[in-house]
Amino acid sequence: MAKVNCNCPPPIPPMPKPPAPKKPPIQFKRGTYRAFQNVNPVLFEGQPAFEIDTNRMKIGNGINHYLDLPYIGEGHDGKSAYELWIDAGNEGSVEDFLNSLVGEDGKSTYELWLDLGNEGTIADFIETLVGPSAYEVWRDDYMKDPSLDVHDFVEYLCSYSWVNF
Repeated sequence: MAKVNCNCPPPIPPMPKPPAPKKPPIQFKRGTYRAFQNVNPVLFEGQPAFEIDTNRMKIGNGINHYLDLPYIGEGHDGKSAYELWIDAGNEGSVEDFLNSLVGEDGKSTYELWLDLGNEGTIADFIETLVGPSAYEVWRDDYMKDPSLDVHDFVEYLCSYSWVNF
């Protein structure tokens, strides 16, 4: 068979495959406290919800309704270190527990606290063990900008690229 010479244009190459869809950014469910109270949704596991009128946030677990979830930073109270010490089979008072926290040189953490120039009772010492919130650490230590407010913190969290572990 003879080859036919045709002046046809070359064939059109196939269209490239579209890029794979990107994962959507984290979306905060947002609303007023009253709106959440009226609907009382079950948030997906890990889904954040932000109350725009109270500046408080909850994270869903896929099981509990919104009103049954704790606010971030306001979780359920757990056992104290003293109660855990008692549960571990120890006996004694709070003072006995504190005396069991002895450093290498034989001093308790309370005594070391006093050696640093602090003054007060054991109760005063225990009150100093409360730390700043995650927001405060972000604002003061990480960003070093005291003018940032909780809205800036939430915006930062929303823009952060999270990875599931």
